[in-house]
Amino acid sequence: MFFSPGGTVECLRDFCDFPPGDDIILPITHDFRVGDPVRFIKEGGNLDTALSTSTQYFVVAVTNTTAQVSATKGGSAITLNGNGGDPDGSGTTDSAGHIKMEFGPSKAGCNITNVNLEISRDIITFATLPCGVGTTAATAMWAQFNSSSVGPPSGSGSFTLNYSSGSNTMGDRLSQNVMLQRPGTAKIKFFVNAVASSTSVDGELQPDLVASKRIEAEIGFNTLNNASEAEGVTTQEIGFYVVKLLHLYGTDLT
Repeated sequence: MFFSPGGTVECLRDFCDFPPGDDIILPITHDFRVGDPVRFIKEGGNLDTALSTSTQYFVVAVTNTTAQVSATKGGSAITLNGNGGDPDGSGTTDSAGHIKMEFGPSKAGCNITNVNLEISRDIITFATLPCGVGTTAATAMWAQFNSSSVGPPSGSGSFTLNYSSGSNTMGDRLSQNVMLQRPGTAKIKFFVNAVASSTSVDGELQPDLVASKRIEAEIGFNTLNNASEAEGVTTQEIGFYVVKLLHLYGTDLT
């Protein structure tokens, strides 16, 4: 299982959230942390020319309302040019586009057991009245069956974190996600057969998303149960709900 923790997807304004200097402006509800891998995606906006959508970045400094990034983990912060909203170089902020800053790629969750994910659709039942006067035994004597249809899909699940092996940094963040002000901003990738790619980010080999079968979804965390056993094993069961299903066994659903 690979995760992107909650609070690490922000839609930023290209002309005011990337001012000249080192700081990217973020809302106070963000949860980016030093060391996080991040990427930038243009959504009708113009990215500051000091940054690129094709480069892997890492957060090197963070406050409640700002973050600084570098192209290397622990490296020097990139100095922004402040021209994201000035696509023609005229000196006028004539763009009101958006730039998505998000955690990525996802990172593997360690010491996880008892994973379950259920996707279901409710059956909607409704009665239909006959169109006219019944003239046969089948229409006049016998009751009509209700008609049925299926409603929109929904999903939920849970997994257990095992702390017997020591620290679990990603597990700690997922546990904390239960209390986020904006809970539905995390992502999960549940691989059935993870095929390795040739790409490594932050020393972690990445799965080949074309060759691997997976379920990918935006999720929110809503339950946390903590338990300790006599042998010194501490476990946490974390429950989640599906906000949006993104990928299902080889098919993108977005």
